[in-house]
Amino acid sequence: MRGHDDDDDDNGGHHVHDAATEWAVPGVPGGDPAVAPARPRGGAEASVRPRGGAESAGTATGVRVSRFDLDRIGRGLPFADAVPGLLAALSAAGTAVVQAPPGTGKTTLVPPAVAVADGVAGRVVVTQPRRVAARSAARRLAQLTGTEPGGLVGYSVRGDSKVGSDTAVEFVTPGVLVRRLIADPDLPGVGAVVLDEVHERDVESDLAFALLCEIRQLRDDLPVVAMSATVEAGRFARLLGGGHAGGGDAGGAGAGVAEAGGAPAPVVDVPAVLHPLEVHYAPSPAPRLDARG
Repeated sequence: MRGHDDDDDDNGGHHVHDAATEWAVPGVPGGDPAVAPARPRGGAEASVRPRGGAESAGTATGVRVSRFDLDRIGRGLPFADAVPGLLAALSAAGTAVVQAPPGTGKTTLVPPAVAVADGVAGRVVVTQPRRVAARSAARRLAQLTGTEPGGLVGYSVRGDSKVGSDTAVEFVTPGVLVRRLIADPDLPGVGAVVLDEVHERDVESDLAFALLCEIRQLRDDLPVVAMSATVEAGRFARLLGGGHAGGGDAGGAGAGVAEAGGAPAPVVDVPAVLHPLEVHYAPSPAPRLDARG
């Protein structure tokens, strides 16, 4: 287990927010929006989000918001070929474990893909291990959708929050998600949770994962996706499926047997992209100065 330094600790400190993004949270002193459960977009009832395409469409509140264009967002990304498999896994099991090497585009493409999945009718909350990663991922996805952070895509970290009533994907740190789970374990208004970089284990990320596994036993309509480049896919798949991690070598095919519970979550594996490499030897044009060069 690694500990957070002060910059990554999301369990304390004050929050600074734009007035347009703040709202009072019943039962939570101060109504802190950065740690409050995400409210349904469109007022008391969650509106049905438009899916697919790049045009704008109206919501129940009359606000115009951009749609997620997966073709545009995933253009040139290796993970684009795995999107149908991810959507099929969520449709069949409601959970999935994504194992993909760095650079395949999973952080960019999985959140909007989950947002347009059948049955997801609330905000998609995505965890990132650090505040700078949460901000960067939100800005990149907002750029690809032609919006600004705080609109269709937003983020909430300690000391900073840019979300709105029409935010469909929100990037947060594990500490923020844990505080929301403690404040209201039902996560009202949240349609799915994506845990990114789950291999970077610490107290907050492990606690968030454990709480979500328990909550899924009460809210089977809450899709949960765990993803990483080096994740122990078998162990996380058994835990998300409602079983136990089991013993033995966690990385092996026979790493324990899940006890009574659900079937293991489907694993979406994206192989690394190989590029041709040519080696050319170019000796120095100048003579060596001595025997050692």
